[in-house]
Amino acid sequence: MDYYLVHSRDNDTCFYYDKEGQIQLEYCLTCGLLTNREEAIEQGIAIYRKKGKYLISDTWDGETIVSDRFIEIYNKYNLKGLDFIALPKSPHYYLLRCNNIVRYDHEYNTNVYLKHKCPTCNQWHEVCPMGVFNIMIEDEAVLEPDTFYCSDIFIGEKVARHRLLYATDNIPDYFKTEKGRIFFNKIKRTH
Repeated sequence: MDYYLVHSRDNDTCFYYDKEGQIQLEYCLTCGLLTNREEAIEQGIAIYRKKGKYLISDTWDGETIVSDRFIEIYNKYNLKGLDFIALPKSPHYYLLRCNNIVRYDHEYNTNVYLKHKCPTCNQWHEVCPMGVFNIMIEDEAVLEPDTFYCSDIFIGEKVARHRLLYATDNIPDYFKTEKGRIFFNKIKRTH
């Protein structure tokens, strides 16, 4: 089964990070990294306002926003793996949540850069793969067509963290047919 790394456009906004007056953010006392990301996301749903017009887009702090059109394509082809949460202050736009988590293959992707793991909150200050994004071979074996998956690791540094979003066979063709502007990079093992 072939699978692809999904790239969307960056909309240059934050979902929760720059909204301290409206969202209660908590930070590790040792390293300063955010420790209540899921709670911050839940609070951000009520106040997020989209910037620009797009099919799928990532916020600076790593959340993915999709439009009604994305969901139309998703439903038309009976795709699997995603949930969508309506954003009350951004009509026709939704927070994307992926249900299927696959394990990033650290042994195959030996060139991942890991910097400063905090002994208190157990988070890495920075995680940066150097161009290889394969998942565990055992997880590759059970991928299903027409399904979205996300990585178990967060890529990025202190604030701009996000999971990798993957799509399996047929999804790139569906979006191409529907003229949905999303970029898909095929993942290949080289050995």
